[in-house]
Amino acid sequence: SIVTDTCDNGIKGVPGKGASHRVLLDELYPNIHGPIVPQDRHILSTGTSENTVKATGTGRAYDYRSGRDPVIGGPDSTGHLTFNIDSISIDGSVSIESEGELRITPRTASTTIGIGGGSGTLNLNDTELALLADGFSLITIGDAAAGTGDVDIDSSTFTDSVHIVGGAISVTELNATGNTVSLTARTGDITDGGDTGTDVTADAAAFRAATGIGATNALETALMTVAFSNSDSGQVRISDTVGSLTIDDVDGLTSSTLAAGGTIGSTGALSIDHSVTDSGSGLTTFTSG
Repeated sequence: SIVTDTCDNGIKGVPGKGASHRVLLDELYPNIHGPIVPQDRHILSTGTSENTVKATGTGRAYDYRSGRDPVIGGPDSTGHLTFNIDSISIDGSVSIESEGELRITPRTASTTIGIGGGSGTLNLNDTELALLADGFSLITIGDAAAGTGDVDIDSSTFTDSVHIVGGAISVTELNATGNTVSLTARTGDITDGGDTGTDVTADAAAFRAATGIGATNALETALMTVAFSNSDSGQVRISDTVGSLTIDDVDGLTSSTLAAGGTIGSTGALSIDHSVTDSGSGLTTFTSG
């Protein structure tokens, strides 16, 4: 089912449903057209079908804006929820829930993204992140196929595994304890966004970049398992600060690669359980204890 938004008034286009009624996104209404401004209205999903919200603001500050108490997805939703938007504002007691994946994808590849306390046009602040119900199989923020906008991640908490994609990524205090974090900088580097806390906390992390991962200021992590892939230039520098660290398969990375050397360190034991290769001439150092 698809909800699309190209105008600037109440939800419409569903037979027998007005702006004050909730819209059921299931097999009953495979194509729903209207703006996405649900106040105390709901966008409910039942069953396993993927449901997509495509929104383009014409007279509002945001492509998607939601307040009061709407439910998006819902407790009976097991399919994927996709938002194809360049800007969003969620307040009130909104609930976004499904057992499938949540995908928040900018409709313009160059749109910048801000997460937690970070800045960006497509911005999800800490309050909005807290409205994402625990239980998604994966949360993806960014365009994995074509995204080039920079991503700024600051003091953000996730209760599910998360994949964040952009051109270049700045990250600090991203916490996904018990889950997997994947950061993909498609055209640039992954950098340490601040030194006041641990940059990435999770059970496992996969870092993919083109021009460096913590190259000038090492990423401070609290992980059990890490994998990395840096394709073009710049060093990989990762400093794990809690317990033992294993370099092993994470999120499809079955080997780790460097382009210009680097330093991988752990305050505890460091184990290397899959191949690590360097396509350049840099020196790679592994430290433990």
